[in-house]
Amino acid sequence: MIQDRATPEELSEAHRLHLCNLYDQIDLLDTQILDLEHFLQPVLIPNDDIQRLAWIPGIGKTTAFTVYLEADGIERFLSEKHFLSYCRLVPGAKNSNRSIRHKSGCKDGNKYLKIAFTDMAVHALQYFPEYRRLYQKILRRANEPIARTVVAKELARIVYFVLKDKTEYRGLKGQPISHQKANQYPRLKRRPLATPGKPARLTDESSASLA
Repeated sequence: MIQDRATPEELSEAHRLHLCNLYDQIDLLDTQILDLEHFLQPVLIPNDDIQRLAWIPGIGKTTAFTVYLEADGIERFLSEKHFLSYCRLVPGAKNSNRSIRHKSGCKDGNKYLKIAFTDMAVHALQYFPEYRRLYQKILRRANEPIARTVVAKELARIVYFVLKDKTEYRGLKGQPISHQKANQYPRLKRRPLATPGKPARLTDESSASLA
């Protein structure tokens, strides 16, 4: 939120009007964001899948919400490869006749999941040594963006199997978990695993609560 709302006197009347309109738009968006958060939190925080996601390294409340809602049901993806491709975490293809090439900057898939998993990778690298070791290993033969994307890809693969198999986070590639996240909001006390099956949609839960 912008605290200093001063309007420079040297601006023309038209520019001052435009600036005031921009400030009003910022206030409106801030209000809408708060209203949306107040609506989503009581619906999503108790959700079993959200709670599973909240224990994975690098995931906070907003990231867990984003991954859960943008994925829109992990059963939609036939395999982890389909999910990783949808998250824009694999190279695109530029094929011509018998020529097969990879291309970077592919725009296929969901850009919000790409942003979410990249943000997860940054936070996991800060606090979890096992992810830093993976990053350093890749960095020896690739540049930083590629190494960070590899970490994001591993986190996306973990998310896929956690949601698909209804299991808790069990570490990176068999390595012991360096430390557990604190058992505090938005992470609730661990509960028995949910019955396997199709996760409920937000719209379904909202309709049931209003009935």
